[in-house]
Amino acid sequence: MVGKTVLPQCMERSNLMKDSILSIPPPLSQERVAGSRSSWVERLELTEGTCFWKTYVYPLPFGPLRGLFRNTFLAASRVEREARALTGLARAGLQPDLLVAKGESRRLGFLLRAEILTRSFGSTDLAQHLAQGPLHRRELDSLARFVRGLHESGLRDPDLKARNLLLAPQGPTWAKIDASSSWWRPPGSRFDRQRCRDLETLIVDLARLGMPAWQRRRLLVLQWFPGPRPKRRIPPLPDPIHS
Repeated sequence: MVGKTVLPQCMERSNLMKDSILSIPPPLSQERVAGSRSSWVERLELTEGTCFWKTYVYPLPFGPLRGLFRNTFLAASRVEREARALTGLARAGLQPDLLVAKGESRRLGFLLRAEILTRSFGSTDLAQHLAQGPLHRRELDSLARFVRGLHESGLRDPDLKARNLLLAPQGPTWAKIDASSSWWRPPGSRFDRQRCRDLETLIVDLARLGMPAWQRRRLLVLQWFPGPRPKRRIPPLPDPIHS
């Protein structure tokens, strides 16, 4: 099974990237930004904007067995979980829709390769931001509202860390990326065990990165007492594929 085509059907296959199961046009530039032998992330500069192309490979004969309980009918793959998270957060109005396309290649139900293509949010992550200094009060409060909204939408992510939270350069708008370990629960404001663990992971990570103690306390307090939420609409990002 191969991921569906994400380009206009008039584009011939010969004009697409050869080493992808997705239908991606040849980029203007291509750079690997992270990865290992079995997974990697590349930045693609396409005509209409920047995208990130994440690939997981499970080569035969033993590769598919690594994800037996995550990548077969027993559970969703990492790409599928990340796609669900991005789509769900966009539907909840918490961030722009960053998902462009996803695809999987399987044999007898075993996953051999999975890819996901996402739009760039055009910003630095929270870890990089804290390296330059603490957050302003407005940025901190917007982060607290975003984290609260993320959990109230039903998302649970044990990898809720500063490097996976992006702050938009034009204002206090946030986005969550790299949610391949996440799952969904029914939406609501309850504080279940996993939500508390997510918050603990984030607070410990922020302390390690030097966020002042009063800011960490305020972030936690605002999880229980969020105050009024500003009414704003998250503008959509340009589509680098269909534009």
